[in-house]
Amino acid sequence: MDWSRDGRHLLYGEFGAKTFELWALPLEGGRKPRVIVQAPYDAIDGQFSPDGKWVAYTSNESGRNEVCVAAFSDSDVSAEGRWQVSNQGGHAPR
Repeated sequence: MDWSRDGRHLLYGEFGAKTFELWALPLEGGRKPRVIVQAPYDAIDGQFSPDGKWVAYTSNESGRNEVCVAAFSDSDVSAEGRWQVSNQGGHAPR
């Protein structure tokens, strides 16, 4: 879906059991993929912010598509680091 601006991470989607999840693949070091969004809803259209500190994506957690952001760093992302930023529907963040 997207490359981090510094070229160190590749953001990609993967089908989970019943949902579409967001993952980041580090392109240096151990290159072990890690989940960015894994939940009982879809997370699609992922994009890194220009500063690389956020991942914006489309989520259907509320019952309709909304734009959300997740904090991103070289450490793990937790559920507390995600926020919905649209309120009347949204998709394909850039």
